[in-house]
Amino acid sequence: MLQRRIAFLFLAISCFSCSQDETQETNNACALVDCISVSLRLEFVAADSGEDLFSNDTFVIDSLQIINTQTNQAINFNAETLGSGDRTVVVLPTFMESSTLESYQISIPNVFEVAFSFSVEAISDPCCLGNVYSNVAVNSDSVTIENTNFGTYRLLF
Repeated sequence: MLQRRIAFLFLAISCFSCSQDETQETNNACALVDCISVSLRLEFVAADSGEDLFSNDTFVIDSLQIINTQTNQAINFNAETLGSGDRTVVVLPTFMESSTLESYQISIPNVFEVAFSFSVEAISDPCCLGNVYSNVAVNSDSVTIENTNFGTYRLLF
């Protein structure tokens, strides 16, 4: 009888201590994955000095407009201040579907107007949601673009 109780106790401890569900396994595996950038990020920078044009008050973030030229709809974007407030990054929404051509007009009325385009691949797997951008370009005589790191681009004025 004692052997049965010990065997039952051992079996119960084994069953309860080894239980893991699929979600817990996925979360543990996802902690080991380095995810890609979620959204396209834009910096507005002086080409000659590298100075952020929102932080130095050359541009006013509240006046910035981003229009999807395919739908003629305004894009709701976020503005994030980084570091000690000397850098402002404009963050576009995450794309849920891939697209071979996204086309936008970025402007501050009476200051500048830039045609901006790119392709986007929407990535979703158990660990990461995000976008991969390619063919990122501006069409402007006075503005160029540079990729600073994955998903972050500088518009050089």
